[in-house]
Amino acid sequence: MQSIIRSNDALCRVGEDEFAIYLDFIENASDAAIVAEKIIRPSTIPVKIDNHEIYLYCSIGICYHSQFTGNSETLISNAQTAMLSVKKNGKNSFIYFSHEMTAKAQKRLYLEQEIRLALANDDFHMVYQPKVDVKTQRVTGAEALIRWHHPKNEFIPVAEQSDLILKLDSYILDKVINQISQWQEEGLEVPVISVNIPSREFQRGDLVSCVQGTQENIRWLAINSK
Repeated sequence: MQSIIRSNDALCRVGEDEFAIYLDFIENASDAAIVAEKIIRPSTIPVKIDNHEIYLYCSIGICYHSQFTGNSETLISNAQTAMLSVKKNGKNSFIYFSHEMTAKAQKRLYLEQEIRLALANDDFHMVYQPKVDVKTQRVTGAEALIRWHHPKNEFIPVAEQSDLILKLDSYILDKVINQISQWQEEGLEVPVISVNIPSREFQRGDLVSCVQGTQENIRWLAINSK
């Protein structure tokens, strides 16, 4: 990226895998698209590591300073909002910021705050969708599903876009395992209960210890990665 921009431009790292570029004195907004295309182009060439080909994907959000009214934090925030829109729609591309994106970002922020409050207040509840053997008509298991009585109920996609999904998963595991224990204490025969876990949990590498830390008896729990 440093080799692509000019000496009067600025490149900085703002996150683990997130960078910001300030293009100084460009004649029109379309010049930023030229730079974005130059950054994306090398990603079509795989990086070879230990005989494996690894592809890198770039999601670029652009905010033009003539549309900017505020401080530098707002400018970067607008560019990040555009970047998230690219990531949501397939990655390896770029898009310019628009005020419609701001409205969506504000909606997402509102829902994130509501989810945090709901977790703190234990406002979520679990339902168990039965799995039935079509031959015997017997219930062979159930899938645990989280539910929330809220006007804006599309909370799972919002949680998946942030670290809230990890807190939500921990909450779900705690709820399900405690429910299984309660059923067992009541002398009920508990079938296999499936819990959906996002791949991000496996990438963290501590899923097993997380489940074991919730409760020692987990023999009735099946985990399904999505």
